[in-house]
Amino acid sequence: MQIVWCLGGLGNQMFQYAFYRKLELMGKEVYLDLSEFNNYDLHNGFELQKIFAVAPKIIPSIAVKKFRQNKFFKVLARLKLYQRIISQSEFNFNSKYLDYSFSRYLIGYWQSESYFAEIERQIREDFTFPSLDAANQLIANQIRSTNAISLHVRMGDYVNHPLHGGICTKEFYLRAIDIIKDKVEGPQFFVFSNEIDWCKNNLPLANAVYVGGNDGENSYRDMQLMSLCKHNIIANSSFSWWGAWLNSNINKIVIAPAKWFNDPQINTSDLLPASWVKI
Repeated sequence: MQIVWCLGGLGNQMFQYAFYRKLELMGKEVYLDLSEFNNYDLHNGFELQKIFAVAPKIIPSIAVKKFRQNKFFKVLARLKLYQRIISQSEFNFNSKYLDYSFSRYLIGYWQSESYFAEIERQIREDFTFPSLDAANQLIANQIRSTNAISLHVRMGDYVNHPLHGGICTKEFYLRAIDIIKDKVEGPQFFVFSNEIDWCKNNLPLANAVYVGGNDGENSYRDMQLMSLCKHNIIANSSFSWWGAWLNSNINKIVIAPAKWFNDPQINTSDLLPASWVKI
């Protein structure tokens, strides 16, 4: 039995589900553990089943507790043989985590498409968004009728964050915008951010569309709209990573920060797809 720990915002949950789905399609007995969401007050809780038509097998909290108390698990823990990808040296892709045949409790974020590249079609199908509401449909119509570029600026919880903050600077976005203008004819920028005023005051974008109103349980609508754009400029955020990855334009240009964390010991060599532009 494989148990996949699940926690974090929507983007993290999608990585963890994709890893879970890969194990499931390999024929393994696998479950998601949602028990830590019981005391989790960040973001919007566990969202996958609220947004997508997915039905992962969820292991009851009491079963997780018994599994952790099992002598076999305790031996593994003492020997440090149970996988804990939170340790920074293990952040990059490693195929061994897909190959275990004995019971494992797998804690990690699995932020690499290498974990699910072989089932890409299935993951894209699983992450099919629901129909848009009227207000977002109007924006989607604009996106489809232009050379739309999504630009995601994540501030809020990232401001002064020791691990994530200060990476996607004004200079990063200005350079990304210049690259897009050089490569795309008549780009129309659609700006997604939790600090729209900062974007208006710092990024020289004529006639940009500033997308607002998708808050709380509707936050995922921003990811949905990003995925409809022809090209993407993303932040060091799993949320906009998925917006870009789900973009089905085979000729898409995705510009991402080469630096993802403020800790150089974290190996992110597998985090960004090879075709994406890293600056």
